[in-house]
Order: sequence, then structure tokens, then C-alpha cells
Amino acid sequence: MAALAALGPFVPLALPQATAPTNMADLTMRADTGDPDALNTLGNLYASGQGVQQDFTQALRYYNLAAARNHAPALFNLGMMAELGRGQPPNIVEAFKYYLRSAQLGFAPAQFNAGNLYAEGRGVIRDYFEAALWFRQAADNGLAEAQYNLALAYELGRGISMDEVQAQRWYQQAADRGYDRARYNLALMLEEGRGSSVDEARALQLYRAAAAGVLNGAATGAVPPGLNTAAVPTGLPAAPQGTATTYTVVEGDSLTRISLRFYGTGTRWQDIYEANRDILSAENALRPGQRLRIP
Repeated sequence: MAALAALGPFVPLALPQATAPTNMADLTMRADTGDPDALNTLGNLYASGQGVQQDFTQALRYYNLAAARNHAPALFNLGMMAELGRGQPPNIVEAFKYYLRSAQLGFAPAQFNAGNLYAEGRGVIRDYFEAALWFRQAADNGLAEAQYNLALAYELGRGISMDEVQAQRWYQQAADRGYDRARYNLALMLEEGRGSSVDEARALQLYRAAAAGVLNGAATGAVPPGLNTAAVPTGLPAAPQGTATTYTVVEGDSLTRISLRFYGTGTRWQDIYEANRDILSAENALRPGQRLRIP
């Protein structure tokens, strides 16, 4: 049997919803003072038509006011509006820019969507390594879809070194959150003894749990109509690693990124720093063209 190799779908799958407040006047008053949460909530109300007449232009106005205050959910919502073409023509390039800004502020759904866009090459040049970086951050923030995509990257060696132990670990975390695609792929690995010893009994339990989710019509990870969830292409190499012992720094690199590229984890950046103290004056003193020793 083959693993499910499609990326998890973008989240959320529809325009953000908001519960209509009991006091619209109070919400508007807070928004008038510049409260970014209130501005974003008003944007949600107008985007979804809850408690007010649906008005994408008004939604965009409130989202932009909140985004001007570096409100991560509002930036994410602007990305959704740009991607879906709400109140404007669809623009995936602009959507990616908004997702990336929100992701850099730590918003997990934006981190996940940025990772998917990097993996698919939509709105940005395809970069599996960058995709894995963002999946990891969203996964650390507890997003099951990101945990599944990160596990898939480890299993297939897409952008990071293949590591079936790490793949099992992240599939398990997503499975623990009820993600049926992860249950199925984890069951395959356990049945085949990849990443651990064979455990047919546990694999059978996971197969049954994944199947029950499908039969009940509530399978998490199911592909909604119209979303691009194309499988990650096969046959692509992992991120370039220079020689076996050296690496040439490129624009945008950090020790954490280089650690993830070579070791599959960002935690060994200090080892790289210590091995290159003669050319690095500080941890953030990387310059394009430097040749680092990889211990």
C-alpha cells in the first residue's frame, strides 16, 4: 500500500466566522479607538454576513486597519480574501505576502498556509526547505495539518533529510489530534517496520480508526472540493548540502536553517557555531559566500 502523499488542505477552509456580538455599538466604539481585535472582529462579521449585511469592501477596510497594527489574524484574513478573490480579483502573490507577514508574527494557520504555498510553488518560487520550516513552526504550535505535512516531508525527504523516526513522531502527534490521514500513514509505517519495529496490532487499530472517520463522514484531512492538494512530486532531491563537511552560506540563511537542512532539526545550530568560531564573530554574523564547516 502507498502512503497518502497529498499535502493537508489549507486552513481555514472558508472565510472566518464570528459570533455576532450582543452590543455592536460597543464593538464599533472599541474599533474606533484602534483596538485591533475589535477591528478584526468587525472584518469577520462583514466577511461572513453575521449580524450585518455581507460587505467584502467593509471587511477589507477593517482587516487593513487591524493589519496596520500588526494584528496577525487580520493579516491572515487579508491573505484569505486575496486568495479567494473576496472584494477584489484573486491574487495568490498578494495572498502569500499576507500569509508570510502573519506567519512571521507566529500565527499558526498562516505558517501552515505559507508552507503549503512554498511546497506547491503558488505565489512564490517552490522551495521545499522553506515549506518544511513553516510546517515545523505551525506543527510546534499544535496544528494537526502541519504536523501531518511535516511528517510527510520527513518520510519522503522533501526539503529536509529523510528521517522515518521523525516522520512517525509527527504522524503520531497529528493522529493524536484525530487527523485520519496521519493515522493511515502511521499505520503503514508500523505495519512495514519503518521508523520503528513492526507493530501489526497497533497498525490495525490505526487503520480501523482512520476508516471509521471516513465511514462516518467526518474524516479529518479529507480534501474539500476546489482546493489544490496535489501530491508532492517524487524524485526531487533534498535541500542541497554542499560537500559532506562544508556549506556555502546563501542570502537569508541562519544557523537554525542550516542545522535543519543538514540534521533535520534546528537545535544543532550551536554545534555549527562552535565549529566556526574562527570565522563567525557572533551567532547572527552570517554573510553570503562564507564556507562553514558542518560537524
